[in-house]
Amino acid sequence: FTTPCKTERVAKVILTDNERVTDDELVTHRNHMGKALGVYARNIGLATKLYSNAYRYAPSNSLLKSLVMILVDKKRMLLTDFLDKAYTKFGIVIGPAEARKARVQERRGTEEKQFEENQKLLIDRLKSIGLLISLSDGFPYVINRYAATEE
Repeated sequence: FTTPCKTERVAKVILTDNERVTDDELVTHRNHMGKALGVYARNIGLATKLYSNAYRYAPSNSLLKSLVMILVDKKRMLLTDFLDKAYTKFGIVIGPAEARKARVQERRGTEEKQFEENQKLLIDRLKSIGLLISLSDGFPYVINRYAATEE
């Protein structure tokens, strides 16, 4: 007897919403879990072909814009506050501070510099789509163009 892995449990949750799912269909889905999760990731904007010929796990521009609209209440927010709010609300780990909170380095053996590079890449992406500025204080701010004007 083996315990189903996490992806098998996910498959059952996703597929058992349909009452006509058979055990054979679950086995078929389980055998192609990587492909199925890739389809789901692309559909929600979590996988993209940006800067590559193959899909990779990186947020699409539309997902980034959506996160900014959801998380940035006012016209602008410090990048560090944005990353903290993304982690608190959605469990999204991008920078080193969030990785420490999530204890990713302890569990996965990753290095802090990987998360620093991840954060730099996010800064570049947000700048390229017009969602990040640096003011005279030198700090990066995520901007929400659709927020109500600050008073």
